Amino acid sequence: MMYGDRLPIHALLRCADALHALMWRRTARWCAVSAVLLHKDTVSPSEVSYWRSLGVRCIGWCVNRPLEKLYWRGVLKAPYLSNTLLGEPEVEQKRERDKRSESIRPAPIVDKLLETEKRMTSGQN
Repeated sequence: MMYGDRLPIHALLRCADALHALMWRRTARWCAVSAVLLHKDTVSPSEVSYWRSLGVRCIGWCVNRPLEKLYWRGVLKAPYLSNTLLGEPEVEQKRERDKRSESIRPAPIVDKLLETEKRMTSGQN
């Protein structure tokens, strides 16, 4: 089967996905939900701001890696659920050190984050 043969099916599935998203948003407003659980792989800042504009809390689901936790806390400013006992990197301590001296370079913290990320992706945790 050639790639071109699948284009109508792909277009139909894209339309079905858009319809599902539209119906979900309307149904959620109609039911007056107070919180939504968003999967970490499908969320964006615009999605979080949409739900916040409606007064609905956004909660991240399955946020397990330290860098993902930093993204949810720092960029999205939203709570999250996690399946791991790995904590967030020590960002607060870094801020205190940065206030004391501006000459600290971020490489050790980045190296620590990347080391943890490498262990998680290689299955060594």
